Amino acid sequence: MISLLQKMLSKMTLIHKPQMKFIKMLFEAMLASHGRLNFRNISRYCNMSEKTISRNYRKPFDFAQLNKHLIEEMDFNSKRSIAVFDPSFIKKSGKKTHGLGKFWNGSSSRAEKGLEVGCVAIANVETKDCLAISVSQTEPDATDNQNRVDCYIKHITDARSYLPKNVCHLTVDGFFYNGRFVEAMKTIGLYTIGKVRSNAVLFTPYVGPKKTGRGRPKKYTGRFDPNDVNQYAEQITLEGSKRLLGAIVYSKALACNIKIVAIKNGKKKSLTMFFSTDLALSLWDIYKFYQTRYQIEFNFRDGKQHAGFMDCQSTNKQALDFHFNASLSLLNLIKVEDYLRHAKTQNRSLSVASYKNEYFNKSFIDRFFPVSLFRLNPEKYNIIYQQALSYGVLT
Repeated sequence: MISLLQKMLSKMTLIHKPQMKFIKMLFEAMLASHGRLNFRNISRYCNMSEKTISRNYRKPFDFAQLNKHLIEEMDFNSKRSIAVFDPSFIKKSGKKTHGLGKFWNGSSSRAEKGLEVGCVAIANVETKDCLAISVSQTEPDATDNQNRVDCYIKHITDARSYLPKNVCHLTVDGFFYNGRFVEAMKTIGLYTIGKVRSNAVLFTPYVGPKKTGRGRPKKYTGRFDPNDVNQYAEQITLEGSKRLLGAIVYSKALACNIKIVAIKNGKKKSLTMFFSTDLALSLWDIYKFYQTRYQIEFNFRDGKQHAGFMDCQSTNKQALDFHFNASLSLLNLIKVEDYLRHAKTQNRSLSVASYKNEYFNKSFIDRFFPVSLFRLNPEKYNIIYQQALSYGVLT
């Protein structure tokens, strides 16, 4: 795994040798460590002090470029992939931490004081692999007539160049059913796929002859009723009584035509609706693309449970951004390693905890044997060595 990291770092032309050495040692320590991944605990698993780690955290490093090289190893360019963006709430105590504010915490369904980070990722629609590209903090207070949506737009725009050329669809949740956001995505060449709000105002587009003479051209006819099945032009039957209903409508909030997909489940009156600004996309693709969006939630889950996503003890903005990006880049490294190990296997089952256990066992053995009287004979002890590596690993 570290050899893979070394290979990726060697492709980065603007990185200096001291920083390359630090990144390598940091990831080795993060892989082998147990417990919280703060400066003190990381220093216990490497030859760096807390001060050295803290000082290097404040130096800029292009994690997006590192992630781009890791994505290339998984060959996302030749597969059907989409971009995903989603914010995540970070609990943080103290008063001096940069970015502290009131943010929505989905786990408790209310706004709480803490931090928020937005993550741009790429996900494969077929294999469900999801790799983070860039993580950035959300500023709590609006400045220069900008709100949090503008902060999200800037982050995605900055990360656009790191996405593969074949990616032209971005999936988001219902919060981003926003005209300013959708228009900004159009300018950078991304179609938006998201969830339609329950109070959305939709109209049936006018498709008749164009008006001649003065006056504004007619855009739509009447109000579109999402609960009226007869107003949908397309329909796909799924398993059981589940159906996908589709139609092209005019959205008042987005000020443009969108393609909506409503999920009709049996006799239930309530509908879940998705939308796409790509009108040529099929109902099934919109449905599958939005389903794939949930893979980014597993990145946040694994990052918080196994990669110390919430453990940074610094209050500095640069150090916090470094830690958030390092945490999800560590997950990317594990995922790519798993992909290369099981490239010929169709059904891969990834366990981040198992990879960390395996690397802890390896680092412990490599430290123990040089100072012991034992000498590893590859022919005699290879089986024992492999059994020791897999100790505590989930099967």
